[in-house]
Amino acid sequence: MRILTADVMPKLHPFLTMHIIESEDEYAIIDPGPLRSISYVLGFLRRNNIPMNRIKYVLLTHIHIDHAGGVGELIKRLPNAEVVMHVKGIKHMSDPSLLWEKTKEVLGDLAETYGEIVKIPKSRMVGISGEEILLLGSTEIRVLEAPGHASHHLVYFVENGRLLFSGDAAGIYIEPWKLMLPTTPKPFNVEKALLSLEKMLSLGPRIIYLPHYGKNMDARRHIESYMELVMRLENVIRENIDRDIGELIEIVCAEIPFLGKAIGRVRGHPVWEGSIERSIRGIREYILWKKKSR
Repeated sequence: MRILTADVMPKLHPFLTMHIIESEDEYAIIDPGPLRSISYVLGFLRRNNIPMNRIKYVLLTHIHIDHAGGVGELIKRLPNAEVVMHVKGIKHMSDPSLLWEKTKEVLGDLAETYGEIVKIPKSRMVGISGEEILLLGSTEIRVLEAPGHASHHLVYFVENGRLLFSGDAAGIYIEPWKLMLPTTPKPFNVEKALLSLEKMLSLGPRIIYLPHYGKNMDARRHIESYMELVMRLENVIRENIDRDIGELIEIVCAEIPFLGKAIGRVRGHPVWEGSIERSIRGIREYILWKKKSR
């Protein structure tokens, strides 16, 4: 077994890495990305002599546009691949019109940068609603629900090597910059996210592979650090819930200094520049929702 990694949106570098598991001449692609990434995905497959008909799975951690938007186009070239996702994603990917409209509302022009979401035929999708085992060659891939970032989030774990493919459930770690960022946009759920992170820790992972961006060789430390970040963010935002978003960002960056430094590091990047604000808004909305639901 081996893992291959590719940057599939180089124009936004460092933004999106696709991971491929190879086991005995069978392959699984994890989170190939939006429509604009697919030409890079296909180029990577050709350069690495990966036969299109030997790709058994396209594994989606969740159906957000930057992870799954181009899959409907990709599988036109993969005759034997099944697209694995949470069962909640099936209806949205078989008719992505509403998902596309909501995505444009949230992301604005960035959605157009990614490209329109392409529908996937229902016959090509496999929905998962709990824990399951997928077989790739002789390699077992364990699939687990991991809600929080999204209600339809899955993670994939390979016991052989203790490799965890976490999607956005364990946040962002931009490997070239050694930079952790939150990814807690609306409708983020703090309680569910922390439970999912505990579940990931219980697997005893050694290496964590992240779509944003690359990998971290110390999976446990990464997950523990991200749990601490989420809890600190929630506490700071809860204590300052009545401040406007501009003030709240300033307070968060003062209370969590590395996020203040991160804003400087990502300034000018078309995705990361706005990611901290979107994450702060997401946790703020969660806290307000919890208050209303009492």
